[in-house]
Amino acid sequence: TIGTRLIGWETSYAGLEQHRRRVHACEVGKLTGCGPPCPDGMPVVGPAAASPGLMAVSVPDDINPQALFASGYTFDPVVMRGLFLWGERTMLRSRREVLQFLDWCAPLALENGAAVCAGGEGTSAAYQAVLQKWEQSVSAEIAGYAKYEAAGAWKAHLADRKKLVDHSLRTCSGD
Repeated sequence: TIGTRLIGWETSYAGLEQHRRRVHACEVGKLTGCGPPCPDGMPVVGPAAASPGLMAVSVPDDINPQALFASGYTFDPVVMRGLFLWGERTMLRSRREVLQFLDWCAPLALENGAAVCAGGEGTSAAYQAVLQKWEQSVSAEIAGYAKYEAAGAWKAHLADRKKLVDHSLRTCSGD
């Protein structure tokens, strides 16, 4: 999809930026004599691929309600909580990838007895029950956002937020 290509494009810039910082650190190190060890002839132009130290995370394609999250990045508590919930859901759905990226083997071993982890003691039914409860809790809260799909509900919410902001700006009220 276009979203996947855009994410790849953005992370490739992050990889280039990491490489640029490494080159600058080497240059400063050579000038001061106290920098990191750098290979001679280190290329100024870095890789076009994302660094293995980066993990692309984005708003999932199946996020609902679409109108809620297409309204732009705001400090509206409803939007912020919704984005946080979808972040939790994304992590829960792809936790194997996330935990492997973070090199956290113990949680993986608690879920999957085949996961190799030094000191890992195998699967844990209690841990799996906590994960399942967490997934259910996040899904239930996300389901509550369905009320904003009703005709006019999101516009009404925005109007209420505007009134609150207008009032707070006039009165300097922190409430």
